[in-house]
Amino acid sequence: MRKAESAAMWLGVVEGFYGRPYDWQERLELVKFLGAEGYDHYLYAPKADAHLRSRWNEPHPEEQRERLMELAACCHESALAFGLGLSPPSAIDDPGALAPDLLFHRVEQLLTLSIDTLALLFDDVRGHERSAERQCSMVNGVRRRFPELRLFMCPTYYSTSPVLDRVFGERPSDYLTQLGRELDASVEVFWTGPDICSHEYPQAHLERVTNDLGRKPWLWDNYPVNDGPTMCRFLHLRGFPPRTRSLADQIAGISVNPMNQAWLSRLPLASLPAALNSDVALDAEHAFADSCARLLPVQLRELLRVDLARFCDSGLDGMSASEIERAIERYEQLDHPASREIVAWLRGETRVRSFSG
Repeated sequence: MRKAESAAMWLGVVEGFYGRPYDWQERLELVKFLGAEGYDHYLYAPKADAHLRSRWNEPHPEEQRERLMELAACCHESALAFGLGLSPPSAIDDPGALAPDLLFHRVEQLLTLSIDTLALLFDDVRGHERSAERQCSMVNGVRRRFPELRLFMCPTYYSTSPVLDRVFGERPSDYLTQLGRELDASVEVFWTGPDICSHEYPQAHLERVTNDLGRKPWLWDNYPVNDGPTMCRFLHLRGFPPRTRSLADQIAGISVNPMNQAWLSRLPLASLPAALNSDVALDAEHAFADSCARLLPVQLRELLRVDLARFCDSGLDGMSASEIERAIERYEQLDHPASREIVAWLRGETRVRSFSG
């Protein structure tokens, strides 16, 4: 993994959302775009890939393996590190069911896909698998068995948000500090900030997390992601909330979780490297305008400029049926991948009904 030349820290994308994953051509084109923009890694971890979650211990079918190999090659050609996110405990009810050899065998299979990084993901895990001790044991076992592999983990409690306690049960009081004590020092730890979708990352907050974890957190940045039954009703097209050069000294890196719309995600993604090179937070509206000017034809960007607040703030629930139909008619006239994604969103074709793989 190389550090992005246009940013002061490790900067990449994690395809880690719920709902319809990208198709393979969308991924290849996005990877090429990211390489040109100065990003340096791509982590493939869609919640809908059962072979990384509910059927994690089964190898991908041959056709999918070939596609993943093609994606890895495209990443490397674009100077991006390629990684996979594996959720081994997601379908386990018996605490003794996950034998280390089973996990090691699956990692060996994934290594044949030319991965540079592996993330062991414990988000959205209930019951006994919330144990920091058990998670450290699993991750450290992989670390010892595969010492050259760059390794990440996502905790079950990946934010201080009380939403996680309501959904997954109250977190152990020493959960983060136990991770800090027991987790191998070479393992990067994902963190979404004070909220699941954090608008900003206060310095005092990051200092506390760094102290607990015994390492700087690696941000899993949940902007512009729009998965889930509520967020899928919106398009997050503006530039990023406050992100500046000052983050570089407080974190280990950033992996951005994009929208379910691969092409439209380019609009905010194009603004992030510049934001991370600035000492002043960039205005989100101006960042959107700059991205549109670089990436979209004139007619389409003018339509989007008019509809920006409607799509980003009001969403589908704030639009009448007739407004939606008129918008569909306008965007159907334009032959562009961004306009096609807008039409699909307006028609509800990318709706995410639940947080499930």
